[in-house]
Amino acid sequence: MIRLLAIGRDAAHIRTRLRAFAIDVDVQILPAAAIRAMEATPPDIVILYSQKTYPSIELLVESIQERPLARLTPLLILAQKQEGVLDDLCWRPPDLAADSLIDLISEHLGVKPADFAKIDSGPIVQPYRIEEVAKGAELLPESLSAEEIRRMLRKVRHEDYFTILDIPRSASNEHIQRAYHQLARLFDISKVDFDLGRVFREELAEISDAIEDAWAVLGDQALRATYLENTTRL
Repeated sequence: MIRLLAIGRDAAHIRTRLRAFAIDVDVQILPAAAIRAMEATPPDIVILYSQKTYPSIELLVESIQERPLARLTPLLILAQKQEGVLDDLCWRPPDLAADSLIDLISEHLGVKPADFAKIDSGPIVQPYRIEEVAKGAELLPESLSAEEIRRMLRKVRHEDYFTILDIPRSASNEHIQRAYHQLARLFDISKVDFDLGRVFREELAEISDAIEDAWAVLGDQALRATYLENTTRL
């Protein structure tokens, strides 16, 4: 299966668009988290996605291309073309249809579009690993409520990173990673009820950013150590 890394605040749309195809799409909102994901598991192709003009996209591309592995990874940009910026890269409009996107990915990977045949069984669901369940990982609710979104919003605005991820300050790397992935899935706007997502679009974006920020700091041992030294629980 082809692994795609989609980067950007709106990048979840890529996963939604390609959900019916045999492609594993990893979505990252923040550049630091995206680069860390790229180095942990190098993708087959990277897509930078933005529905609006992204003035700092050149800096993001440069930071990605500084990584040795990234220089060998095809990079596509689905965004409004910015004159004089990165003309040598592949720019396409953000509203590219799924079939056109498949053709574009196929072209850059040197494979046939037929290799991405639609999956009849619907979206691929990543199951919980037995060892995670054994260690106490709780199954997430199927859908969010408005009150849960409001409660999480208050938390991300007033609490520290450990409280945002609902973990103790002594949490292990595995515990932190598991908590991050659970919350990222739970508050992913592409997975909530459509009407609820429309009403709380900005709030969910703020929550997702805060979860990403918490993971960016606590998921890095050096940054976590510095954060622990300079913060105290209220």
